[in-house]
Amino acid sequence: MGLPPERALSALRLSLGRWSAPQEIETASRLIAKAAAAGEHRASGHPLIT
Repeated sequence: MGLPPERALSALRLSLGRWSAPQEIETASRLIAKAAAAGEHRASGHPLIT
């Protein structure tokens, strides 16, 4: 992909299928965004905001 190893190893691949419900997608996207934001805070030394 032409990215540094740290960046390439932090990728997240998701698959949606015929039976993926809109509510499941919303919940997953909210939780992933929250986890990513928490990881950014930890990496930068900022306290975790809940």
